[in-house]
Amino acid sequence: MDEKRLLRKKMIDLRDAMVPETRRHMDRLLCQSLRELILERRPKIVHTYLPMPMEIDFLPVIHQMLEEHIRVVVPKTLRGGQLEHLILETPDQLEDGIFGTRHPMAGVPYEGPYDLIIVPGLAFDFHGNRLGYGGGYYDRFLPAHPEAYKTALCYSFQLMNNLPVEPHDIPLDSVLFVSSFESSNI
Repeated sequence: MDEKRLLRKKMIDLRDAMVPETRRHMDRLLCQSLRELILERRPKIVHTYLPMPMEIDFLPVIHQMLEEHIRVVVPKTLRGGQLEHLILETPDQLEDGIFGTRHPMAGVPYEGPYDLIIVPGLAFDFHGNRLGYGGGYYDRFLPAHPEAYKTALCYSFQLMNNLPVEPHDIPLDSVLFVSSFESSNI
């Protein structure tokens, strides 16, 4: 197994082994940090993934953005490493996609600029680099949006000093992370 594959497996195992009460506490802290970032940056159009069951639950922030009339666009994962971008009207009418993802049932496609992109990942480093799930979806998506502020959420064990980086990797502008006691931002 290569280094990235081993690291992905380790991060998934650590994440999946979290005590549910600790996970909920950390998720609340991360929601507060993300909320502060949104209030500071004042985005009008946000691209975000919808968290899968074992990922950080920041759906409360997505609900708040919708209530505040921030346009929320979410990806529909397609085969072949491509994403279709759909406007999210409500997180209550979703259907299952590939790889355990979800997307709007009747989402209207969106092709335009973003002010903020919330990026998924399994590990991050102090330079803004990320290790995704290995499909290359965001490696293809992020370069098309250099103007957007790119951020991610993670637990402290997902934060490394350095990750293996390839020439096509796009560093994030910030990574919001949390230990069991407090949240922070790099």
